[in-house]
Amino acid sequence: MNHGMRVLRLVAMLAMALLTMSVVAQSKIAFTSTCQKVGTPSWDPIDSLDHGLSVTQITCTVAGGMMEGAKVTGTMIQEYNKDKGVGISGIQIFRKPDGIAVWQANSEAITVSFGPDGRPNGFRLTATGAFKWATGSLASVAGRSTTHTVQSVGNRDVGEWTIN
Repeated sequence: MNHGMRVLRLVAMLAMALLTMSVVAQSKIAFTSTCQKVGTPSWDPIDSLDHGLSVTQITCTVAGGMMEGAKVTGTMIQEYNKDKGVGISGIQIFRKPDGIAVWQANSEAITVSFGPDGRPNGFRLTATGAFKWATGSLASVAGRSTTHTVQSVGNRDVGEWTIN
């Protein structure tokens, strides 16, 4: 498998991990998401195979708290240059039968770690964002800012996982 595809898989996992956030605002909203990528993320090299843009579509199911049972869909656009990444755009829609919320990323900083074989073997992501709009049972999150950190766990070569 070429290096670009390995980075692409990791990029997909990072996008998914973004949705497995513990959100902190006026009061803590904590939840866990079980997520998977939808289709194959794109990887557009900029000036080398290690520097490019990734676009990843995701879907998740939320467990815990007021978000319990929410289905999440989203798209993340991130730029990677070897072991560093930054978010360019990210949006997720949280849907429950009685409520909807829209979350937008403001900033993301990603550090990718590599094993001795040169393959990505983990990441750490920190991000800020906000729930831009919400209604129904999720209305109380509207306007709330978020900050979270995600640390990779488990096998990152699969398309579905849960991060607590």
